[in-house]
Amino acid sequence: MAAGNANQLRADTVLTVSLMMVLLLAFLFGFLRKKRAPFIILTPVLLGGLFSISVIYLIQGSISVLAVAAGSIILGIAVNYSLHFSFTSPAHR
Repeated sequence: MAAGNANQLRADTVLTVSLMMVLLLAFLFGFLRKKRAPFIILTPVLLGGLFSISVIYLIQGSISVLAVAAGSIILGIAVNYSLHFSFTSPAHR
């Protein structure tokens, strides 16, 4: 039963994060005038995510499905922070 739940959680997490990234990119490309702005907004998030997954893999050797699910929540917070910071910075005004 636990393996079935883990597989379902993994599939749901991958689907949710993938859908969120596609919709967010579509929204950013449609909303922002500068075409490089989505890359500037998402670069810190992607680099931070890759770094954290790499460190977890080096220390633990594997990554838990629950850690990936919690990481998707953190990913949403990080994207929100990047959006907030980019729209309130003096360079955007």
